[in-house]
Amino acid sequence: QQPPRSWSTPPTLAGEWKGTVRTWDGTVPFTLTFQPDGDVVAQLANQPKALLWGTNWQGDSVFFGRFDSRMPTPDAALHRHTIFLNLTLRGTKLSGQASAQTVPPDTVFFARTSYVDLGR
Repeated sequence: QQPPRSWSTPPTLAGEWKGTVRTWDGTVPFTLTFQPDGDVVAQLANQPKALLWGTNWQGDSVFFGRFDSRMPTPDAALHRHTIFLNLTLRGTKLSGQASAQTVPPDTVFFARTSYVDLGR
């Protein structure tokens, strides 16, 4: 059995990415910072910054990670959740989805997905 692969920031992602998360209820600012030490930090709207976990970089274009925050929509506020990111690097843009998903001990009985658009 192989040990878990440790995450390191790919040079193509290093630095700060700013943009928005577009929910069904409106658009909010979103920042994702890929630090040199491998930490990835997210800030959604005016919420506190949050460290991502479960980060992964696949095929030189797809990034995954999860962070503890709250999607600012009335339906997502009904249940405790974290936000799962699935983003693709397309030239100078990092875009894809941010899904508010229920977390254990709850079962994943909902995922409210919103559109992410980030640039340098």
